[in-house]
Amino acid sequence: GTPSPTSVEISARDVAVASAAPTDHAEDQKNSFRANHPPPTPDSPEPDDPNQKESAHQHPVEPPTSLLSRKGREFKTQTYFAGQYTGEFLNGERHGMGHFEYTNGNLYTGSWEKDKKCGFGKLRWTNSDMYSGEWKDNKMWGYGLFQYSNGNSYTGNFVADNKDGFGKFNWSNGDTYEGNWVSDEMCGQGTTKYTNGNVYVGTCKANVKHGNGSMVWASGDRFDGEWEKGLIHGKGTFTYSDGGKYEGEWEHDQRHGQGTMKHANGDVYTGPWVK
Repeated sequence: GTPSPTSVEISARDVAVASAAPTDHAEDQKNSFRANHPPPTPDSPEPDDPNQKESAHQHPVEPPTSLLSRKGREFKTQTYFAGQYTGEFLNGERHGMGHFEYTNGNLYTGSWEKDKKCGFGKLRWTNSDMYSGEWKDNKMWGYGLFQYSNGNSYTGNFVADNKDGFGKFNWSNGDTYEGNWVSDEMCGQGTTKYTNGNVYVGTCKANVKHGNGSMVWASGDRFDGEWEKGLIHGKGTFTYSDGGKYEGEWEHDQRHGQGTMKHANGDVYTGPWVK
């Protein structure tokens, strides 16, 4: 399955938002603009600043003062049991854009809502796996891209950290699967293309061909029918590249039961088969 981000964190401390009244009427507009659009400084990096990771270490754990951010939010750095957060707060909770460095080395940059990862964000694990996409309740949830350190990748829908819904998986060797997923497994209708030229179109279950489907081999052979746990099993038609055709019953990839074989030279056999 897909590795899940570490999410053991404690609640944010209550913090006071610093404010200052304008000294005279002529300065009202300037001060209002500054309060809602604070300039980037070494103490208030932009959320998407590529140097944010480095600058976060330079912040004190509890700054003596805090800066006003957009929409009344507060921008600061705070330390938790699981790591250190630098970004926006609202009512004492991480809310808005922020950057979290976990003590185990994982790194998240993105949106937060009520102290949880929510919205768009990127998480990089220490093993170089990386997810970029939508989040909900601290979990990968929605559309996203997961890139594995071994070269595999998945683009599609996630539900509660699992591949779920429609998506495409690319193996590092060039094989691909595009179709439905359930609870982190290929399940339902989909298409698998192999680098050797073979193509399967049909249903899967638990990551293997299962149900009804069609397999076309690079050699020109073709099977249309039933599958079970990755093997031809049940009823189906196998069309050979030399013009022959078998229609009947199968068991574990072998002709077994009643069936009819029509050879390319015109010979026909109908009757029982034993694998």
